[in-house]
Amino acid sequence: MSEAFQFVIPLFPVGDDGSAFRLRNIPGGEMQRPHVIQYGSELAVHADIFNVKHGTFTPGGDPATLVVFDFRFVGSESHGRRFRKAIIDVRFAPWDRPVGSENDPEVSSIAPLGFCAWNPSTEEKETKLSFTVSANTGGLVGMGIGSSWETTKKMTKEKRTTLFGSMRIEGKRDYGTQNTAKWLINENEIESHGIPSHLRTAILVKLKGKEKFQAIIEINAEVDILYGAKKRIDELFGKHVVDPVYFDAEDKRKPFGPEITNIDTTNLSMCDLRAIGSQLPTTC
Repeated sequence: MSEAFQFVIPLFPVGDDGSAFRLRNIPGGEMQRPHVIQYGSELAVHADIFNVKHGTFTPGGDPATLVVFDFRFVGSESHGRRFRKAIIDVRFAPWDRPVGSENDPEVSSIAPLGFCAWNPSTEEKETKLSFTVSANTGGLVGMGIGSSWETTKKMTKEKRTTLFGSMRIEGKRDYGTQNTAKWLINENEIESHGIPSHLRTAILVKLKGKEKFQAIIEINAEVDILYGAKKRIDELFGKHVVDPVYFDAEDKRKPFGPEITNIDTTNLSMCDLRAIGSQLPTTC
């Protein structure tokens, strides 16, 4: 089994032991850093680089890189704690400049992409409304002293587990090519079983030069109320919790991970990312 690249982000309430948790590259620089893990938690987020393929976008064209991430959301069955929602952002930038620079790598395509909903369930709610009318003793026709009536209203609510994947422009500019992949996952609120425990995503990045570049990964999670409502990672641990993942210059780039069939690294633009990302229901 090949070694995995991993970022583990345990979710602690503010001030708990482990709240000083940090994930760093080796001092002096590190490319496609290897497995990194510190501390566990009853609720934890794992982000692994499953696969990296370097090549060209089209035959003889611009350099390109395919990155496949595995995201896992680990709840606590013994304490009934779960993830209700997660937002995943993967932003790309030149290795020495912030996101939104002129030469940001272009997020050309991602998977899963668009809106997907599955695991439907319904819930019926019944509401009773009561009314009371007092008699008018002034001689007008009334309904009788203390007359009342009751009506019942029934409503059926349907909820599903949902996922939405999109490509965006983020950072210092609001024009040009997209530099960010984003996924939003929500649980089925009726069943309250949490979001899926595993999501595999694929990102095809078209590069605008031969220089090194970086990926900045941010995960915001909302957990069940008992564990303490919505918590941003930077509120729990301070800024820059997870160091960026750096990818080397073109002549030094190396592939990582198991072999994936039907990928032509000389023409990555033709890669079917849907076959690599999480296999979601056909109704998505």
